[in-house]
Amino acid sequence: MKKLLTAGLLIPIALLVCFELALRASGAGRPTSLFIEREIDGRREMTANHLAGWRYFPGTIARRPLSEHFPKDKPPDTIRIFILGESAARGESLADFSFGRMLRVLLQAAYPEKRFEVINTGIPGINSWVLREFAAEISCHAPDIVIFYGGHNEILGPYGPASAFSLPSSRAFTRFRLWLSGLMLAQVPELLTGTRLTPAATVASGGWRGLEMFLEKRLGPEDPGVQAATRNFERNILDMIRSARQAGARFIACATPANLADSGPFASIAEVPPEIRTRLVRETADALEGTSVPDGLVSRIDEALKQEPRDAGLHFLRGKLLMKTGRVEEARTSFEMARKHDALRFRITPELNGAIASAVAAFSGDVGVKLLDLEKTFSKVSAGGICGRELFYDHVHLTLDGHWKAANDLFDALSDGFVPSLAASPVIRLTREETLARLGYTAREELFDLEAVHAALGRPPLTARIGNEEQRKHLAESIAHLRRHLTPETLAAALASMTTALRTPGADPQLAGKAAALAADAGFPTDALAQYDAALAANPWDIDHYNNRGLIRLSLGDVEGAVRDFQTALELAPNFAGARFNLGAAWAKSGNTETARKAYEAALAIDPGLTKARLNLANLLLQAGKAPDAIREYENGLAVSPDSAELAYGLGNALLKSDKPGEALERFEQAVKTDSSTGLARYGAARALLALGREAEAAAYLREAATQCPDQPAVLQLAATVLATRDHPGAADPATAIGIAKRAVELTRRAQPEPLQVLGVACAAAGQISEARAALAEALPLAQAKGDRALAGEIQANLRQLEGR
Repeated sequence: MKKLLTAGLLIPIALLVCFELALRASGAGRPTSLFIEREIDGRREMTANHLAGWRYFPGTIARRPLSEHFPKDKPPDTIRIFILGESAARGESLADFSFGRMLRVLLQAAYPEKRFEVINTGIPGINSWVLREFAAEISCHAPDIVIFYGGHNEILGPYGPASAFSLPSSRAFTRFRLWLSGLMLAQVPELLTGTRLTPAATVASGGWRGLEMFLEKRLGPEDPGVQAATRNFERNILDMIRSARQAGARFIACATPANLADSGPFASIAEVPPEIRTRLVRETADALEGTSVPDGLVSRIDEALKQEPRDAGLHFLRGKLLMKTGRVEEARTSFEMARKHDALRFRITPELNGAIASAVAAFSGDVGVKLLDLEKTFSKVSAGGICGRELFYDHVHLTLDGHWKAANDLFDALSDGFVPSLAASPVIRLTREETLARLGYTAREELFDLEAVHAALGRPPLTARIGNEEQRKHLAESIAHLRRHLTPETLAAALASMTTALRTPGADPQLAGKAAALAADAGFPTDALAQYDAALAANPWDIDHYNNRGLIRLSLGDVEGAVRDFQTALELAPNFAGARFNLGAAWAKSGNTETARKAYEAALAIDPGLTKARLNLANLLLQAGKAPDAIREYENGLAVSPDSAELAYGLGNALLKSDKPGEALERFEQAVKTDSSTGLARYGAARALLALGREAEAAAYLREAATQCPDQPAVLQLAATVLATRDHPGAADPATAIGIAKRAVELTRRAQPEPLQVLGVACAAAGQISEARAALAEALPLAQAKGDRALAGEIQANLRQLEGR
């Protein structure tokens, strides 16, 4: 019996092992490691695996790592630094100017005899469970220094107690799941079906939606899951340190800072009654805008907190008021209480930072392990000693100044004798401006960064934070200022400066990509292509460079070259939704609408929230006469992006073509409300109103549409027609119609009969008979040449009417 049981256990295990080995030998499936080995021009390189996140995230929501690469065999005199972190360490819209990028430039200038590689492993949404796996992997790639900067996603990231991606479990079982996820066997369902396992609809309906995916994942500070996550975090840090030290690398663990003073809590487990809370929020907002704090306001907040001490928002309001009155230490306590009771736990806590310190303390006798208290150093340079907007855009993501501060603190930590191969107190210390110049930072990059931050702050749950609208307003003003001053001349000047920097010995290899983007924006596409060629020679695996070069080629009419670039990007990163979308745009431009449709559908399968792909797909379906299918796609897009004026306008067109003018009007008006500058939406609303017999209202919309769309002949033609021919009160305006019609005639270079006919009718309505006759006489042969008998008949009837006057 015992032998039978043993055989019954060992035989299935042996079969599974054989199956796993067979899958690996056949090359089936996808690699699960963070880095994969590739060869180019005879050299072996380790490059980022853009599908690495698929191991930890289900469905369509896995994010990509940066396009990092480094030689498989570390060259002599090279110091290789890995940064373990999440989106905050990655830098998000400042990824090319993150503290890791700055640190490399600072070190390279200070120690020119060395070569520095700084490899950033940051992926949005990951946490220490994933970073633990990364740490074990990079120990095989000759690291010299490993830097940990993380902790914000411990509760909500993969395997956390409030994760939107996976169910939490015991530490032992989580480690087993991680081991299992690295096997080819785990990909068998994907190999059999050709698709990834789909997560809950609430997670995947909009693809990756950032913090918005966690709105229902609320936990209090005393929740057992939070306590367990803190313990697991410390043990994961311990494992990371062990991996680094066993590989001979030095390890720096950063006590991670977060925005306390200027990032309100996202939610509370419990709140005071709404009528009390609303009044206190309003009074606090008025006080913060004013010159003083009214007597008794803080006391009233205190009284409310006695009723419900877990109201994180009120703690934050109290802190803001105390800061204004100079009671800094009391304010600090209130801000800490706001973070403690924040039910959406997107920020690192003192307990998690304590876990980092405890993990480092376990290696107290090891000179190769160091704690860098960035929370403390950041506080020292912040207003009132409390981290705020000076160094953070939002709750955790650093401003450019925040990255500069972190880079300098890390530079000091590395150059104080911690690394034996680096001399202490280097002579050369670059300034902020010198560092940014070597990285290619320009006003264009600043604009891009602020636009990305402004968009992020416009999505839940950030929109629920107290003070969020004020911050967005301030950002909008800065963006408008930059746009006004970012002229082609300033772009050209910046490009000239960057071109000079590129010729400097030891120039950062990323500069060519920055120069390419600048050249494209400045109107020099040929120069941009040359710079992208140089950038890709330095990093042949940068998918963004292939994608951007493809866009330039597409704008120059080189569809074949654009398709090649998009396809190359997709070979490296099959989950690159943006490249699939651009490939669809290229096929559409070449007239291959069916292939374009498939490309858009493939992009949406990766990222259902890609509004541009949804819009283009719906537009193609509408053009193909498939209005019901188009309506479905427009509606799917609006479910994810309800503020998209383009989707609302497209849906209005589809409904109008489906003989539903009432529903169409609602959508056109939605588009107008969303974007008041969109003249096409007013044009659509006017068409719907005409179908409903409401000519006077249509005329009002068309007057505005003609002003906002002065280069759209179809808009001008309809506006002139309605204003010239409608007899309803407020609709007829022949004089205005004449001006609009003349503009339409000019735009069509007097080569189209329709605008000329409208001009003739408008002139006739205004009593300008000779001008009307001339315009109609010019229109008639054009209509006849087109073979449009109906239009020619109308023009002849118009001429007969004039003769009868």
